[in-house]
Amino acid sequence: MIYPNQHLIFVSAFEANWLIGRLKSNKLTITTLRLLLPRIKRIQSIFINTHTLTIPPSIATSAASTAYFIPIELLVQLFIFNGTLYFENVHEQKSYCQCLVLCPKPRTTVEEEAFENEWIAVDGFVSPTYRNRLNMNQVRFHSNPMKFLKQIIENRNNVHASITSHVGSIILNCFKRI
Repeated sequence: MIYPNQHLIFVSAFEANWLIGRLKSNKLTITTLRLLLPRIKRIQSIFINTHTLTIPPSIATSAASTAYFIPIELLVQLFIFNGTLYFENVHEQKSYCQCLVLCPKPRTTVEEEAFENEWIAVDGFVSPTYRNRLNMNQVRFHSNPMKFLKQIIENRNNVHASITSHVGSIILNCFKRI
């Protein structure tokens, strides 16, 4: 649920069903209910920014009512917790790695030097001391999240991440596929 075009509130399916009727009847609100699907196939919509699929539909009818897009910095946090396996584009992949404090291959010359100086671990996790030097500015984890991330993916999808998936390649091979 997005309230009022700035706060994300997670609700269960039961709570969403209860809210649907109330949101449809309240025409003045800027609160919307949205569905977020994990991207478990290469070409798949995640629905969250599809305005016609919000409740109530957030189709801008006037200059005062503007559609709210969830920014990528917030989306990648949702991707982590919903078990997303694929990215739509390079920007999503880069933001995902930034959020997890990972610097997978292929690396720039500066990043490769940081790896050789052991600022970057074998699994791609960047040491807290050197994050600023590597422009890691969207960091959301202060310790290595790899074990946690693998467990989330396994729990959400009932399988281990495939090495051929974008996320699987990053967490299992430390390699970006896009």
